[in-house]
Amino acid sequence: MHEQDQALIEAGIFDYCRAVHLQDPDAFSALWAADTETTLISFGTCYVGMESICRDFLMGSIARAYSRIDLVPQQISVHFPGPDTAVAIFSYSTDSIRRDSGAPYGIRGLETQVWVRRGDAWKVCHVQYAKR
Repeated sequence: MHEQDQALIEAGIFDYCRAVHLQDPDAFSALWAADTETTLISFGTCYVGMESICRDFLMGSIARAYSRIDLVPQQISVHFPGPDTAVAIFSYSTDSIRRDSGAPYGIRGLETQVWVRRGDAWKVCHVQYAKR
């Protein structure tokens, strides 16, 4: 059972990265659990609720900072503390272009995502970024 769930979550992580790259709020929102309070922590800022996560994080700080951003996950590890909960931990790097200067910019870090099962699908309910 966990192999299939792990594959679905890993695919979801790549969908998440693609939605960040496209800065697409609809594709991004579709990955999140709509029926629970969602949170995202990015370098000391906590965004609570989908409205804030989309408006202030994705379309706010990300869109303002980068004209292009590629979020690249590496070494994904998925843990199942319960039958309907998964914790994905992975290293990431970014390949970005800063909007203000046009200069290339990249960071490396560690990301944690908490996923919850909703029917046959897995949805994100929490993300935390840590810079290395």
